[in-house]
Amino acid sequence: MTPEASLGYSHNESTYMTETIQAVSVTPSVDSNAVGFQKLNLSPEMLASVQHLGFEAPSPIQDAAIPVIQEGIDVVGQSQTGSGKTAAFCIPIVEKISTKQRKPQALILTPTRELAKQVGNEVQKFGKYKKKLKTAVIFGGVSFRDQLRDIRGGAQIIIATPGRLLDHIEQSTIDLSTIETLVLDEADRMLDMGFRDDVEKILRKASTNRQTIFFSATISRSIKTLVEEFSTEPRYITVKQDSGQEAPLVTEKGFKVRHQMKFDALLRILRYYDAQSGVIFCNTQQMVEKLAEDLASNDCVVDRLHGGMAQAQRERVMANFRKSRFHYLVATDVAARGIDVNELGVVINYDLPKDPEDYVHRIGRTGRAGKKGLAISLVTGAGMRSVSAIERFTGSKLSIEALPSQSAIRSLQGEKLLESFRVDLKKTEFSVEKELLQRLFDEGYQAEDVAAAVLHRMLPKQDTTDTVLDEDPDERRHNRRKRRERPNSRRDSRKKRRPEIQRATGKRPPKKRKFHVKVQK
Repeated sequence: MTPEASLGYSHNESTYMTETIQAVSVTPSVDSNAVGFQKLNLSPEMLASVQHLGFEAPSPIQDAAIPVIQEGIDVVGQSQTGSGKTAAFCIPIVEKISTKQRKPQALILTPTRELAKQVGNEVQKFGKYKKKLKTAVIFGGVSFRDQLRDIRGGAQIIIATPGRLLDHIEQSTIDLSTIETLVLDEADRMLDMGFRDDVEKILRKASTNRQTIFFSATISRSIKTLVEEFSTEPRYITVKQDSGQEAPLVTEKGFKVRHQMKFDALLRILRYYDAQSGVIFCNTQQMVEKLAEDLASNDCVVDRLHGGMAQAQRERVMANFRKSRFHYLVATDVAARGIDVNELGVVINYDLPKDPEDYVHRIGRTGRAGKKGLAISLVTGAGMRSVSAIERFTGSKLSIEALPSQSAIRSLQGEKLLESFRVDLKKTEFSVEKELLQRLFDEGYQAEDVAAAVLHRMLPKQDTTDTVLDEDPDERRHNRRKRRERPNSRRDSRKKRRPEIQRATGKRPPKKRKFHVKVQK
């Protein structure tokens, strides 16, 4: 498991719990659990797996949900993305599996292929020391035959997307009557993507004596309706962060920019924050393609990820991203669900999402595993309405700031360069370099001038767009008015020249010819 299931969670999220149905509300305490995972009555094999993964104490959602799931009670879990929801249901599911039975005992539904693969990897890591545990990950875009081999090989845990799972059900290659635990992971996203009918078909096909578990970052009215129809006396478990507790792990910032200057503003932000890895979100596949090409043409090491790509290509992109073979991933919301990359430095909303829930999921890609993250949004004039919707949904204020100035960027770059010099001066011998310097000194150059020339070469040059980005709005309007009032301002080329102007050039205007048409009845 990646450190996604760790101690941290990153956003103050509003909840929708209005029923008085069995509910558990959990507020993270400052004092961590002294006995860690041993408190949860886990098997020695599971404790060994948790220790092998490097986790010392359960996150709040894990601490609250694991004992309830172990009791076989239906659960509706709500917690911020990146708070450890995956481990909250993977651990008790692996614990409950009987490896003596070579049949499906647990089903985990996910909205996307990437998330299905991620959950499958988590299950395998938690089952590292559980002998004869088998899983099958089922999703579209890959060989049906390979998945069938895993199912018939005695898989006890099935991780699937709704569409491909229904294909197996229709062809009678999988039997859900033996399912004892059914999990809907990212339930809100699954319904938003239009899988409600498919999910209902699957829930009706599964055993009626099952335990049903819903996990989601948000609990909408549509999810509540699904819970009421397909679960029995569910227990709601909600993790929230009070204002008096630890500060959020994700710092959220918005920068006000003109629409036509968004790309130039993005380049400035990338230079200023200089993150080693990040995800840049766009709303459409076409924008992902265009932005990735534009960034690559500006010497940025990027790649793209969206739903229009073949599955093999998407997997290759994600593998390269995890290996840090490029710095920035330009992606859509659908394709990016399930991205779980260690130490993701920044998330940038190049396009603000249309749905506030997508904003919560986007910024949840960073600030994971108890590490701090940064979420940046480019806000145009038309985007202020989306900002208001996001603020109402999250219950927090998004700070709108001015773009970092050219002088601030150069000052920061200078400080980083000087710091790298300090490190090299303490640890490195410069025999070859000193010989080159001595040649310059022999030619009469001063040491101070040589050092200044080196810094001049190494510091990035000023961007031509800086003056346009830094222009004050009032000054911009004044300059536009002056251009319009200029006496020799350029005329509209589409307007026809007046006849007297044509005569002045020596050309006579053509005579107008009149025609009279008679119509006989």
